[in-house]
Amino acid sequence: MWEGQRSETILLGVGTGDSGAGQFRRRTRQPVALTPVYSSTGKKASEDKLLRERYLIASELVFLLKQFAEGCARVVADAGHTDPQIERLPTEGYPILTLGEVTGDWRALNAKIMYCVREIPVMQTEARRTIAGVSEHDHPIYATSYFRERHYQYDRPGMKALILAMRLRRSVGLPESR
Repeated sequence: MWEGQRSETILLGVGTGDSGAGQFRRRTRQPVALTPVYSSTGKKASEDKLLRERYLIASELVFLLKQFAEGCARVVADAGHTDPQIERLPTEGYPILTLGEVTGDWRALNAKIMYCVREIPVMQTEARRTIAGVSEHDHPIYATSYFRERHYQYDRPGMKALILAMRLRRSVGLPESR
């Protein structure tokens, strides 16, 4: 018996033939860990369904995350161009990650990966707000601070998306990309 646990005393009836009278003996019950018993086919079926769901959602997310990372890489590499009014403007638009397109049960994913994926749209919003704030105070001809901030703000979510895509791919056994 473990320290700090109490034992339960139960009385077990032991039958004695035809008379119907029984004798009782004392017995001490040791603590027993109870685990649920599942039928092997039911448990196997639910595990298979969970694996299929995880594979489906991971395959969709991997492609969305890779496309988003590619868009972020274009923003980071964008040096802009000078228009006729002598203003330096970006040539690449901001990528958008829309997770509403993903079908399937998100609960099938690892909680940490799910949190990180759901964090990327928040990072997008913060990046746009920060870039807009910097662009208000930067000189329109040079726009050096503006482009530096664009590069920094879209490098982070792009790298995060790429790393998450690799982790998702590995977690469900999808083939590696080139």
